Amino acid sequence: MSAAVSIQIDFKPLRPVAPVVHRKALCEGWVGAGSVVDEYAYVSVNAEIGPNCYVGPCTHVDGVLGDGVVLERGVLVGTGVRIGDGAVVRAGSMVFDDVAPHSVAAGSPARRIA
Repeated sequence: MSAAVSIQIDFKPLRPVAPVVHRKALCEGWVGAGSVVDEYAYVSVNAEIGPNCYVGPCTHVDGVLGDGVVLERGVLVGTGVRIGDGAVVRAGSMVFDDVAPHSVAAGSPARRIA
């Protein structure tokens, strides 16, 4: 004989986590859900930071994301890194060195691919 088994699973809808921008950061661009912009970082106008990214702490605005920069999902930007205007950093990359304007960088550590 088989006994009837009843399993109840409670599904809770996932809520997006709000981005966190440090009060000493200057952020004029768009920051995705779950992303963190640490102190003294500067995010320029038209820059887009995708979800779950981290822009590291800087010393008195030496870390800059230029105009039109795109950071895709899950990018980590190290301390004091400058990313030039129009650059794109591919998903999951870890950026520890400056990225030239109008280039594409990817990898861990991120390197220029285009």
